[in-house]
Amino acid sequence: MSDAVAIVSVVVTGVVAPTIVAITTRWQLRNTALSTRQRERQEVLDDATEKLAQLQRASRHCVALWSRGKTDDDAEVKDQLRIRNEASERMVTAYGRICIRYGPDAAVATAYDAAIDCISHFTKALDAFRRGEDYSVWKDQVEIIVSDARRSVANFLRVASEVMAE
Repeated sequence: MSDAVAIVSVVVTGVVAPTIVAITTRWQLRNTALSTRQRERQEVLDDATEKLAQLQRASRHCVALWSRGKTDDDAEVKDQLRIRNEASERMVTAYGRICIRYGPDAAVATAYDAAIDCISHFTKALDAFRRGEDYSVWKDQVEIIVSDARRSVANFLRVASEVMAE
């Protein structure tokens, strides 16, 4: 009987225990890698969303300042234009990061690209306002562009949310 206990003891400590440790370690490493990948993807989407919000805020602030008669020479307008331009550049960088993490053909990448495109049309349309053109001339065009931009941003947020839920 003592020989059987010794053999079982050797088998358990020499074969079964290391196997259990190896399986457990592999499972933990896999879960850590998946968690890290998920966290990286979330950070990429959070960063992209932040850049969208910064550009939208700065654009709205510029419009408000211009509508009160401020010009591009005003320090506050210059500051908001700088913020808007930096956010616009960072959006392109964020798009690149999305493409790296998800692939350029992924729904979240195409949705973000569409949002960038719509917002770009919006900022171009604002140039007429900056030049002092009559509001009634470009009002309808800007309202359509703003509506499209809002829709494309909402679409990106929806797709990003769906991706994070997977």
